[in-house]
Amino acid sequence: MQLRKLALLPALVLALAAAGATADDKVGTVKFETSCSPAVQAEFERAVAMLHSFWFSASTDAFVAIAQKDPGCAMAQSQSLLIALRVVQALAGCAGMVIARAIVRDRFAYN
Repeated sequence: MQLRKLALLPALVLALAAAGATADDKVGTVKFETSCSPAVQAEFERAVAMLHSFWFSASTDAFVAIAQKDPGCAMAQSQSLLIALRVVQALAGCAGMVIARAIVRDRFAYN
């Protein structure tokens, strides 16, 4: 049963990718005060909303454009690093669970 669920996961991912959604679709609203110039504040909030909606490519492009328009906007320049470090954080979190399972399986034999 578990294997069947696992086999359906790629199909689900492909179906969602083929649904035709773009970054221009509704991604919600974000109110995020920064030290960026008021001219790019709305664009920055849109980019954060895209990031929170998992539109990584589109949000990265938006943050690059914001950084070019306002070089003093530190938040726009650090978003790629934030995404990369979140991936590292996720891997580290998974490692703890894998190690704990290995310890339990080594300690206790099940029939």
